[in-house]
Amino acid sequence: MELYDTNPIISSDARLLDKGVAKGNEPYTSEISIENTIKTLFVKEITPTGLATVRSAENYKWNCQLQF
Repeated sequence: MELYDTNPIISSDARLLDKGVAKGNEPYTSEISIENTIKTLFVKEITPTGLATVRSAENYKWNCQLQF
């Protein structure tokens, strides 16, 4: 999975904030700092076959743990 500040499909200047891989039954976990100007995060999930999907998450105060 990859975490962006804007939608990487439609924005060539999307900034990669974090990335990682889930292994077996263990989810990918990460703790990062996000600027308070970022109101929406975009999560790009890529399957082992290469299929990519992008989902968004909106919040005004980021204090969460993402697991994929």
